[in-house]
Amino acid sequence: MSNTNTESTTHNVEPRSANTLQRSERIRKKSLRIAEKSKKISERNALLYPSFAQSTVEDAPDESVAPGSTEQENKPTAKKTRRERLSNSKKHDSIGFSVSAILSAVAIILLVSLAVGLIFDLIPSGRRDLAFINISGSNDTLEGEYADSSTLTKAMSSVVVVSATSSTGASTGAGFIVAVSEDGNCDYIATNYHVVANMENIHVRLYESGDYVEATLVGFSEEDDIAVLKAARSGLPALTMANYKTCRIGDAVYAIGTPEGENFSWSVTQGIISAIDRILWDFDDNGTLEKTMRVLQTDTPVNPGNSGGPLINAAGEVVGIVTLKLGESEGMGFALPIDGAIEIISAIIEVGSADSIQSTISNKRGLLGITCVGVTEGHWYKLFSDKITESDAINGSFRADASGVYVMSVQANTAAHGKLKAGDIITEINGMRIHNLAQLSNIIYNMKVGDEVTLTYCRGGKYYSAAFTLGGQS
Repeated sequence: MSNTNTESTTHNVEPRSANTLQRSERIRKKSLRIAEKSKKISERNALLYPSFAQSTVEDAPDESVAPGSTEQENKPTAKKTRRERLSNSKKHDSIGFSVSAILSAVAIILLVSLAVGLIFDLIPSGRRDLAFINISGSNDTLEGEYADSSTLTKAMSSVVVVSATSSTGASTGAGFIVAVSEDGNCDYIATNYHVVANMENIHVRLYESGDYVEATLVGFSEEDDIAVLKAARSGLPALTMANYKTCRIGDAVYAIGTPEGENFSWSVTQGIISAIDRILWDFDDNGTLEKTMRVLQTDTPVNPGNSGGPLINAAGEVVGIVTLKLGESEGMGFALPIDGAIEIISAIIEVGSADSIQSTISNKRGLLGITCVGVTEGHWYKLFSDKITESDAINGSFRADASGVYVMSVQANTAAHGKLKAGDIITEINGMRIHNLAQLSNIIYNMKVGDEVTLTYCRGGKYYSAAFTLGGQS
């Protein structure tokens, strides 16, 4: 009986061992394919994102065998199964251990591959700011939430007072730490360009120590009113930039700055987001539109010393850079939206300017280069050096051959120079009928430098067309 049972057991075990070996061989080959694929993904990420590849990918294997991981959770179950099925066979334990080891290796490779794949998928291609700036990955809208004291205090520690002087004057505003240099020796600080424009000496005052530290101007974008400063490393944290897509009208926001001078440094005021992607028109001293600005509107109380400081949400993340308020109006403050500001700031940190960036914040107004006035077909007008007025046939200078916009003069070295001339009447722009100056102005004002336009105009009773590339204000 004993020999029969032993022989029977032996006959039953051998085919099962062969199957196990075949299965092990298949798993081994599959694991090699996965490992090769993982290696290729790692090499690709190392080329595209070296900092991520070095820090995250190399750390992944350690995380995959940490307490509570897949491997350690599976081991007890695997051992229990082997004991139940192969309790009297050391050979089976050896084979089982080999299978377990291979499966564990596969699990580790899969975890590493998954980690690398997730990193690759989460990094937006073409974003040049990730190497420098912390960006929130949260999709939480924070609706109805408010910041607690610890969140505000933490954010305040990253805000600095910016003081700038020159031979002609002085300026005070705010700024905030957006990144630390790769060598860890300096802080990068974002602020408004108008706070440091044409200034020779710039200092930032730190929150925790109150020390004044000399700062240098890394670069700026005058059009976007953004500047980046560099100062010796403070040891203070950089603020995290919010996911701008989560901003909603009515969300609670907070401004941190220096209203009315340094005596009120690190003042915190609270409000809500009043409007998202509001368009402001910026006029020069002559009343000519220079550019449009996309801004975040808030009723948070802000004053001149808040310029350059952060507007943060309930999580302490930056949603905008405070830039201006509307005259003496109450509750009409504006901040540069952080989604566009990130690209400007990152470019400045990398190359010292934002010339290579197509800004989503500011659009410089396109310029035709003409002075003009609306006229109506068949009406008589009196022509003066700087204006025309409607008249009668006896006293009039000319009779309009068409309804549209009468060209009074053409500026040299502009888009219209050499194509239009005084006396032409513009009747269409890009196929759209123009009846008066307001129509033409509204269309041109909503176009930017470099845009192409085609004008139809009447000259001496005949109609012509000409294509233009809009220039900008000089």
